[in-house]
Amino acid sequence: MKKKRFFKAAAAICLSFALLPFAGCAQMPDAKTLMEKADEEMKKLDSYASTINLVMDMGSESGGKKMEMNIDGTVMMDMILEPSTAHLQTNLKMDVFGQQQEYNMETYQFTQSDQLIAVSNDGSGWTRFEDSSELQNIAGFKDLFDYGLMSDLDSKVTGSDKINDKDVWCIQFTEGMEELLELLNSEKLDTASKALLTSMGKSIKINCKVYIDKETNRYVKGVGEITGLNDFLSSLMSGATDADAKLTIDTFEITVDYDKYNEIKDIQIPQDAKDAVLTDSDSEQA
Repeated sequence: MKKKRFFKAAAAICLSFALLPFAGCAQMPDAKTLMEKADEEMKKLDSYASTINLVMDMGSESGGKKMEMNIDGTVMMDMILEPSTAHLQTNLKMDVFGQQQEYNMETYQFTQSDQLIAVSNDGSGWTRFEDSSELQNIAGFKDLFDYGLMSDLDSKVTGSDKINDKDVWCIQFTEGMEELLELLNSEKLDTASKALLTSMGKSIKINCKVYIDKETNRYVKGVGEITGLNDFLSSLMSGATDADAKLTIDTFEITVDYDKYNEIKDIQIPQDAKDAVLTDSDSEQA
């Protein structure tokens, strides 16, 4: 009898140890811990590439007539963090009330004599900018991976996926206008403006998905969708002279894909771009 009990106990213990790996797989990792590690890994990079895509579908209705406007924009960026250098190619396609338009621009940002420089060409020639108020410091792109900005968000790991041939964890969170203003670091807005926007934008939600590589702990993709904008637009249009006028935003989605981690060793800036003259506004300020 004792031997039977012993073997039953031994079998139970062995079964428990055998099931441990499966129990571990059933438990999702902590979202904030994953994002904190991802932020650390991204900040260690020497270079990376990203593709940013914006899709927005709008509608305008007045007097029983409805017109649509669709925007599809893509920014492809190669970046070296030290010294701060970036190459951006922007393509914007718009269908405005049935009229198709396309806009392309190439931009280089680099540091010269401890000063951030940007040169852009929209097809009409290179233009150079040196006014720091009109430039986003390339080093500031590291702030995209600032865990402190998202540490208070109610994020959750929702499962695993395969994105860009990488096994990833998927993290989701949804926030409102107040949290969105905090994420955008709206320090220049006064208290009254923030309160007004928060009140008018009660229905606005930003739904985010973040994908983190299980092997490297780096960000692979981010998706942000903003919903509830129609009520916000109605509030803005409430004082319009045309009482029947209505604006709607059916789709507003931004995606960011990351790749080429530490693969970009050099960004060659064309000589004619380096020789570009200052814009008139910058020349006056200089």
